[in-house]
Amino acid sequence: MGSALLEHGISRAGEEAIYLEATTTRSAQLYHRLGFVPLGYIPNDDSLIPELAMWKPPAMPGL
Repeated sequence: MGSALLEHGISRAGEEAIYLEATTTRSAQLYHRLGFVPLGYIPNDDSLIPELAMWKPPAMPGL
């Protein structure tokens, strides 16, 4: 279910860049398989587990 929702969002974004934050290793792995690359961890004083910022670059024009 989560994968279908994420793929729908990616489809809606079209060729635009997408930013999201992974809160678990499992979600980061899923996002990576769908073309997202890690940017780095976000410091968070409220949680012992930092979130991983991830980004799906925009499509290159003409490709």
